[in-house]
Amino acid sequence: MRFRLLIAATLIITLVVGCMADPERAEKPAFKGMELYSWKPEGKDWHFSLLVGTNRLKPAEEIKKPENTVVGTAEMKKRLAKLAKGESIFWRNLADETVPKEMEQELRAFCETIEVRFERI
Repeated sequence: MRFRLLIAATLIITLVVGCMADPERAEKPAFKGMELYSWKPEGKDWHFSLLVGTNRLKPAEEIKKPENTVVGTAEMKKRLAKLAKGESIFWRNLADETVPKEMEQELRAFCETIEVRFERI
């Protein structure tokens, strides 16, 4: 009887802990990290693209595809929140203008809270 109780308790604990895990986050970091690109179309908010890291330079057409692009830091944070703990992000700005310090600090601080490594290149 005690053995059955122990098994039942173990199953319940496993279920509860499993439900607490964030199903939205990737399980493990990408092999070569993630590449974050930013640009600012004239008169519009900042645009971002988050792509899996590779050893090749990506053309602007690939980076700026609508399905790869989000607008604004709030939307970018939603994508960042789905990354695995311990992920590495390498950020490259494609815009002619400098990224505002406040925006960089905001994204850097957010990455720190979600345990993602953040680096500007």
